[in-house]
Amino acid sequence: VGYLDLIKKRANLDDETLDSYLYIVDSKANYLTDLIEELFDYTKLTSPDFQLQRNEVDMKRLLQQVIGEYEPILKREGIDVQTSFASESVVLIDVEKMVRVFQNLLENAKKYSEKPSVLEVNQEIDEDSLVISFRNSINISEKLEVEKLFDRFYRGDESRTDANGSGLGLAIAKQIILLHQGDIRAELQRNKLTFFIKLPLTQESLENHK
Repeated sequence: VGYLDLIKKRANLDDETLDSYLYIVDSKANYLTDLIEELFDYTKLTSPDFQLQRNEVDMKRLLQQVIGEYEPILKREGIDVQTSFASESVVLIDVEKMVRVFQNLLENAKKYSEKPSVLEVNQEIDEDSLVISFRNSINISEKLEVEKLFDRFYRGDESRTDANGSGLGLAIAKQIILLHQGDIRAELQRNKLTFFIKLPLTQESLENHK
């Protein structure tokens, strides 16, 4: 608002300064748009009337597709991706919402991983569940409280937080997983941060793995 006020007054603004102010205003407006959309999404997901659109999906193929799209972006940031996937594992999920979870975790890795480093994505069968993990090396912050990572607007270290981060990405991911009767948690060991997602397998998939 302050920059807009200066622009409106046109007081002693050369072209370079004006372009700079317009860039800042545009950047902040886009940030607020994204924040409002994330707030709306979170509110919608927490509504008791919200319904998932579920389909049976091979999680291995879905993960390969999402990671394949992100891999060039991560490589540009100095992050290599290593994957280890179990054989075909069918889950009953809302594909659009689950992709949102994976994208949020990949964005999180892009922002906060040490660079260069390796992001490990694994998928395995654990009894009647499918367990997916995302593990990356991070710069340890003494303020990081792992148990609060999924809280709305939680930020572990303001000095390292991306200015355009909403603090809602992991809260949205958690709500989506809960709607799928699953579980998501984080674990920190030394400088390795791992996110674990646990989802129920379909009966057919369970029988195939017996």
